[in-house]
Amino acid sequence: MIEAGIKDYEQLDICDNFMFTRVMTAHPELLQELLSRILGEPISRIEFPESEKTIKLAPNSHGIRMDVYLDDEDGTIYDVEMEKPGKAHWRELLPKRSRYYQSAIDISTLKEGKSYQDLRKSFVIFICLKDPFDLGLGVYTFRNTCQEETGLKLGDETTKVFVNTSGTKGAISPELRNVFEYMNKGVVQDSYTESLDAAVVSARGDLDWRNDYMSIYFMMMDAEMEGREKGYNEGHELGLEQGLEQGLEQGLEQGLEQGDAMRLITLALRKYHKGKTPAEAADELETPVDEIEPIFRAIEAAGPEAGAETVYECLKNEKQSSSI
Repeated sequence: MIEAGIKDYEQLDICDNFMFTRVMTAHPELLQELLSRILGEPISRIEFPESEKTIKLAPNSHGIRMDVYLDDEDGTIYDVEMEKPGKAHWRELLPKRSRYYQSAIDISTLKEGKSYQDLRKSFVIFICLKDPFDLGLGVYTFRNTCQEETGLKLGDETTKVFVNTSGTKGAISPELRNVFEYMNKGVVQDSYTESLDAAVVSARGDLDWRNDYMSIYFMMMDAEMEGREKGYNEGHELGLEQGLEQGLEQGLEQGLEQGDAMRLITLALRKYHKGKTPAEAADELETPVDEIEPIFRAIEAAGPEAGAETVYECLKNEKQSSSI
């Protein structure tokens, strides 16, 4: 049993970020149909440059991790995010997050020497289990238009879509409503949601995915506990209440950073076992090679059968030794 606040792997459903990402990237036909139901139009063949894409806007930035990043044969880019409310002020932050993700997509796709005309059509889609705008719509679609002349569109080919699975208003097709019922209640009402449910059940039995999940979330939990304890001890000088608050904040921040590190290590492990060099892995993961090389060294130090958590410990020990 995992600590309170973190689900057992066997209890994950399609609305949990980890399960959503793994199922959709493993079954592109399910994602293709989901996009068609959300956007109300057929989606041509889709491709995954990589799952859980991480985009760095600057060499020293932490980057942002996108849940499901893909494109179709027409060159349109889609970023699909599962948004399960839980963080404070998530509604207020969501519009700015969509803006940031959109900017990141543009920067990452516009290679050096290319013209602005080479920017590709893109969709940033958030699937929300609660209404992000409290108006009851099932789908909120935003495109840039002129405020003075509402019929005049900017034509920048960017679209932000917020799906509200609890929505009852607006143009919600029967097919999309079936998706809502499945995400909200686990009710299977058509062949698509039946296939979606079967993929989730199958994923719960995947030992590799389970190990990835356990590694990531135990690291996050340990980091949160360490941060809380540190903040508690330091906070005695400033007051008990302030110390607890500082510890929780530091722990959550450190946990998120370590979670991102575990995801990168997991991806790097797969590249390593496929015989890729650090340079090849860095190119395919669109990550600086100086971040991949230490991971490869840690893999070799830990042994070829080591899992992501063991590699992480070796990597952490190497960094601590180099700082002494």
